[in-house]
Amino acid sequence: MRFIHTSDWHLGRLFNQESLQEDQAYVLQQILAYAIEHKVEAILLSGDIYDRSSPPVQAIQLFDQFLEQLNAVGIRMIMISGNHDSSVRVGFAAHALERGGIFIKSDLDDATKPVVIKPEQGKAIHIYGLPYIDPEYVSSFYQLEPCIHSYQQAHQLVLDQMCLNSDAVNILLAHCFIDGAAISESERQLSVGGATAVAADTFSAFDYVALGHMHGEQYRTHEHIRYSGSILKYSFSEEEHIKAVTLVDVSEEGVVSWQSLTLKPIREVRTIEGMFADILEAAKTDPQADDYIRVILHDTAALLEPMSQLREYYPNILKLEKSIFKEKISGLQANSVDLAKRTEIDIFNDFYQAFIGQPLSEEQEQIMHDIVKQIRAED
Repeated sequence: MRFIHTSDWHLGRLFNQESLQEDQAYVLQQILAYAIEHKVEAILLSGDIYDRSSPPVQAIQLFDQFLEQLNAVGIRMIMISGNHDSSVRVGFAAHALERGGIFIKSDLDDATKPVVIKPEQGKAIHIYGLPYIDPEYVSSFYQLEPCIHSYQQAHQLVLDQMCLNSDAVNILLAHCFIDGAAISESERQLSVGGATAVAADTFSAFDYVALGHMHGEQYRTHEHIRYSGSILKYSFSEEEHIKAVTLVDVSEEGVVSWQSLTLKPIREVRTIEGMFADILEAAKTDPQADDYIRVILHDTAALLEPMSQLREYYPNILKLEKSIFKEKISGLQANSVDLAKRTEIDIFNDFYQAFIGQPLSEEQEQIMHDIVKQIRAED
């Protein structure tokens, strides 16, 4: 029996204010085609279906269309809510939808009740869905006194309620940050210092763990505890990612294996770096001019409307940076602890010197003092 593991669709997402509706619809059709080609029993969607808790109408319509197409070819969908989703909205009419082969696990009421699939031959397959949870939610649900405070404790507590059948193949969908997982800019950090991390060993009792949350395809500690990654590149930090879904095979003996099925986007995400004149000249014959582009310029001199000139050839250029500014800003941020101890005038002087190459004159410094004094008086 076969399944497709996918996650982090983020339907309704904007990429630097550009809608990705067309791009997402394009890769969803590839996922559908893979599901039909490989005759999968179900698609396992491990959270972050939408990009925000109140998704735009177009995103909901796109997902609805996909579910209709799945239903037409007799393929089930088993999904959980992620940290970007509203568990209440995603879980609407969940029990009614089960009759149509759509299983939604968006709260702890259903997390310990598996979807049971019995093949004609071989072991039964029990699929559990653990939505995105936090310590506060788990403490409230189980009425714990005192409350728990770590994500590790929260996940362990819920998993302890799952009575795994040793004669079945046990699969888990979960949406969380596994300790040590590689992150990218497009994943919103919920906290710092590793407070949201969960140890991979927490899930080791399952035969396969279909994870969501990280956008890069990867596994941690155990190969069967895997992130499928997002379906598109959602930031320039993901340029080197190869986006894919995971085809999961379960043999009659209950042995689980997997392979990646690559997704091809309409447009790539890439960075072009160099001198403005060289980039502009190359743009005239660039065969991939429709890609989502970030340009990093090495020029130090002022340029006349470089963005509008480049957009003539790169209609989807999203960011324009100057390498000299980027380096100087990084240097200032690296010393943020020292900056916090300094006065407003000291900080502005550092900024001015980094970009102009010389400190404020006495006259300029006096102007800054007067401005700060005026602002304080208004406050």
